[in-house]
Amino acid sequence: MRDPYANIAKVDPSVQRKLGESLEIRAADLEMRGIVDAYLAKLNWPDGMEVLEVGCGTGAVTRLLAERPEVKKVTGIDPSRIFVEKARSLNTHPHVEFVVGDGRDLPFSGQAFDMVVFHTVLGHVPAPERFLEEAGRVLRKGGQLVIFDGDYMSRSVAIREHDPLQACVDIMKSSNSQNPWLVRQLPAMLTALSFANVQAEGYSYVGKDPSYMLDYVLRGADRLADAGIVSQEAAAALKAEARQRVRDGRFFGLFPYMSFRAIWG
Repeated sequence: MRDPYANIAKVDPSVQRKLGESLEIRAADLEMRGIVDAYLAKLNWPDGMEVLEVGCGTGAVTRLLAERPEVKKVTGIDPSRIFVEKARSLNTHPHVEFVVGDGRDLPFSGQAFDMVVFHTVLGHVPAPERFLEEAGRVLRKGGQLVIFDGDYMSRSVAIREHDPLQACVDIMKSSNSQNPWLVRQLPAMLTALSFANVQAEGYSYVGKDPSYMLDYVLRGADRLADAGIVSQEAAAALKAEARQRVRDGRFFGLFPYMSFRAIWG
């Protein structure tokens, strides 16, 4: 299956629900939460902010944004009605709103927000420039654009040469991202779109709690089988090996991420 997030609203509802569970697994991972907290801490937070998260999924990051005392209102938008319904069910913040909509054609007036956030979104979409142009349209002058995404080409779970589990990650690089090189292209892309003061930070996720990365490998094994690259029996063996490494304390994963902050206008 090619990247399901690229056209998520048309994906089978059962698959959408499973992907929603994966988003919440990642959000619950304490190491990932620490990385998210670290990149959010580097932003400017004036009082009374109105924030938009584009591609909010089940709302995990939207909920974190809502916890900031400086934030007056947070809006999360996603094309998946199933994701949005789940986000609404998990939300407990009165100043949060979730909307079904497309990041390429945001249903908001110009200069409506002080900050626009893309959290692991732009690597999944074709023509990310269109999403960034829309972000600029709805940002107020001096508003912050915030991007957090993975460097898919550097992801690894290998613990030895020719490690068979790496194939599970490699297929996710190509099938779970429209552009696995995106983070390496973003600085030039943002400058060309008239964003200023582009700042970048790198983060390494090494999976102290293996639950998120194990889920990633298990989904990769399914992708290998679905693509006919391995048999169902071989996919089951890959999953069994990954689970055994977790039990033995031998599981390793390195998922590099980058955050970007830029100013509009």
